Amino acid sequence: MSNDEVFFLCLLTGAKEIIGIKNPIDGLSEEEAKEKWHEVSKSLYDKKMIYSNDNGDIHINDMYAKISAAISFPNIVFSYTTEEGTENCIYIKGQIYLRLERGEECEIKIYEDRNEFIAFLNQVFMFSSCENDISMEITTENMDKSLELFMEENIEGAVEIFEKAEIDKDVANVVLDVFVNNTTSKCFMGHKRNKEIPSQVILKTVKTEEGTWIFKILDDNMKICKYNIEKSLAEVMNF
Repeated sequence: MSNDEVFFLCLLTGAKEIIGIKNPIDGLSEEEAKEKWHEVSKSLYDKKMIYSNDNGDIHINDMYAKISAAISFPNIVFSYTTEEGTENCIYIKGQIYLRLERGEECEIKIYEDRNEFIAFLNQVFMFSSCENDISMEITTENMDKSLELFMEENIEGAVEIFEKAEIDKDVANVVLDVFVNNTTSKCFMGHKRNKEIPSQVILKTVKTEEGTWIFKILDDNMKICKYNIEKSLAEVMNF
């Protein structure tokens, strides 16, 4: 499917805000927007993604209705960019699990099997087993200060900020080194809409031989942890 086809299917579904899909009518005049709709709607009809009943009402084919519902009204969305520069999104709506890879065309996969979807999440977040759980919290302001000192090779000053937050200095040293120097990492933006007040989270996962570290920014705090695979997945979903 093209980006424009996904966008207009979501509009037909009633979406007001669409995460992960470019708006093809942004900046267009009303007349230009109508022309774009006629162009895309013809494609949607030709591909049998939509159809009209005897009364002329537009309906969406069941499979594409499931896709547009998940993208339009998700409970949770994670967006991230691959090493190849592809922008990807993961949408979760109830029991609908969907992955979207956005290139010249949008490649969409619906996971019918929940276990297969969980295996995909564990892979994309790079979760791995570890022997011991580690968890700590620090304000984003103090983390920024510590990272700045660490980058200036003022290791003692950087670690001291963690110690003031009652975090062991040896652990702090490992955390800073992992965050700055380990290249096996991914960044994600998470959106949750199934609450009265939608929430957002910024995540960075870093895979090491000892396990996968999660750096999780929520509001003004950063939680830093290293858990087993199951607990790690629960952690990134909790925001």
